[in-house]
Amino acid sequence: MNDVNKIPVTRLELLEEIAKLTRLITPFRQDIQSIASAHVVLSQACEAAVYDFDVRLKRIEALLLPPTEE
Repeated sequence: MNDVNKIPVTRLELLEEIAKLTRLITPFRQDIQSIASAHVVLSQACEAAVYDFDVRLKRIEALLLPPTEE
């Protein structure tokens, strides 16, 4: 009986489940790695864009705000 809701309890059952999952994931391994790499690149690009925006905003604020006298 192949019950999907059955929780593996023995070491052998756990190993069998791991083997099943490995067989399911293996064809998509390259895709998963590509997505993970793209995520890292996109995250870094977003961080750079936010930093660039902050720098530009500070420059604009400096131009718009009157100089402070100390």
